Amino acid sequence: MNLLTVVNQCGDPVLAKILGMIKSILNLIQMIGPIIGIVSIVISLIKLMSNPDEKKYKKLIINWVIAIFMLFLLPVIIDLVMRLLDDSFTLSSCWNYAGY
Repeated sequence: MNLLTVVNQCGDPVLAKILGMIKSILNLIQMIGPIIGIVSIVISLIKLMSNPDEKKYKKLIINWVIAIFMLFLLPVIIDLVMRLLDDSFTLSSCWNYAGY
């Protein structure tokens, strides 16, 4: 699919603005989410050091580690899926060319 066809299909300013906002939100999630998770892990570790017998802090730390990986990888997975779909779908072609 050439660039002219993509511009014709994705020329709607509303669609471009929505895709741009979604990409910005995903980038913010990818940057801010793990930072908040790391801060929460540090707080949980401090609480765990003050009370080592408390098991809920251990589970909380494990849950935050999983959440950090998911928050970091979610935008990567979405972008990968859109690139794998290539130009076979209008949404994926608009998504792939939204940053250009």
